[in-house]
Amino acid sequence: MSMPSYGFLDHTADLGIWVEGRELSELFANAALALSDLLVECPSEDPSRSSCRCLTIEQPDIETLLVGWLRELLYIWSVEKRYAARILRIELSEYRLTAKIGLGYYDVNRCELLHDIKAVTYHQAEVNRTENGYRAQVIFDV
Repeated sequence: MSMPSYGFLDHTADLGIWVEGRELSELFANAALALSDLLVECPSEDPSRSSCRCLTIEQPDIETLLVGWLRELLYIWSVEKRYAARILRIELSEYRLTAKIGLGYYDVNRCELLHDIKAVTYHQAEVNRTENGYRAQVIFDV
């Protein structure tokens, strides 16, 4: 995968991201990394505290799948204080996502908490085909 292709959107009282990818798998990987970059800044991972996780998500359409993917990652963050540090594999078939991710651990002595994201919303969530692949946007409730 190339350098992540994402940015942050201005949105009244909330946070938003736009994400691009040549393939849907790259788009979903970039969305996960963008969420992590909104949540926390860590100078480097502590290998002794990092872990891997396999996730499978099914939804009725691609926008709902993207929101579901990010909600699952936000749930892991909220409960375990672990964030998506690396995307090791993402496979998409129709409206099913299977992924293996490397999780970083939020250590209060080494990391900075950036935003307290409460939820991933469906508001203005979209995934569109573009000339160069795909582009999506998602809004987060803070």
